[in-house]
Amino acid sequence: MRGAAEREHFTVRDSNGKLSDPNEAVFPIFSAGIDGRLHFLATGFFITRLGWFVTAKHVVDDVLNEKGEAVDGMCIVQFREGHIIHVRPVIGFTCHDVADVAVGVCAPMSHKVTGEPLFNKVLTLSSKRLQLGWPVWTYAYPGTTVVHSSQQNIQINPNFYAGSVAEYYENGRDSSMLPAPCYRTTITLHAASSGGPVFGPGSAVVGVNSSSFNGAEDVSFISRIVDTFTLGVPDVMLPGEDKTRRVTIQELIKNNHVAVKK
Repeated sequence: MRGAAEREHFTVRDSNGKLSDPNEAVFPIFSAGIDGRLHFLATGFFITRLGWFVTAKHVVDDVLNEKGEAVDGMCIVQFREGHIIHVRPVIGFTCHDVADVAVGVCAPMSHKVTGEPLFNKVLTLSSKRLQLGWPVWTYAYPGTTVVHSSQQNIQINPNFYAGSVAEYYENGRDSSMLPAPCYRTTITLHAASSGGPVFGPGSAVVGVNSSSFNGAEDVSFISRIVDTFTLGVPDVMLPGEDKTRRVTIQELIKNNHVAVKK
C-alpha cells in the first residue's frame, strides 16, 4: 500500500528488549454483530501478558450507543508463534476523557490440556516527549478485509509505515477531534490504521495512531501513549486476587506488569 516501508529497516522489541515478530503483539480489532459476522474496525497492541491492550478512543466510540453501551461485541484476532490464531473477546475497556486513547482487556487464554494461562507478547512503552525531526514508525493492519461466504475468510495486510515528527500541538490540534496534546507526523496512514502503535527511540511505543487527512500523503496525527497511564479498567480480577475491582495502568506500571522506558 502507498507509504509502506521496507520491513527489514524496522524492528519491534518486546518487554525484555528482544527482537519480536510485530504480529504477535499488534493485531486487528473487529466488531461482531448479532449475526456472528466479524467486521474489521482498526488496530491495537498488547501492553500486558494477560491481554490488556491499547487502541484509539474513536475506535471504541464507534461501537457504543448514546448510553455508552456496546452495541456490537468487540474481539481481536491474535497471532501466535507457529501460525496459531486466537479470537479473543474484549471483556472490558475504558476511554480517556479528552485524548484519543483507550485501554481494553481481552478474555484470558488457557492451555486446552493443562489449563495453565497462556501469555501474549507485549510492547515496551516510552514516556519520552518527541522532538521535531525524530524518526517514528507504525505497524498497522490497513487493507484487512473479511470475506463473508459459507465461512468467514480474513485477509490481512499488515506493514510498517515510517516518517518523522513534524509538529507538536501542546494544547491539542482542534477542539473536537484531537483536543489533547498530540503530534503531526509524516507517516502515511490508511483507513483502519487507527489504534496502531507508533514507535520511536529504542523501538518503544511513543504514541497511538489517531487520524490523517483523507487522500493526503505524509500527513498524520498521533496521540501520546503517556495519556493511557492514568486510565483504569473497572471490574477486573488480577491474578492472585479473589474479586474484581478497578485497576489502573499506573498501578500495572508500578508492579512491573507494563514495561515503560523513560
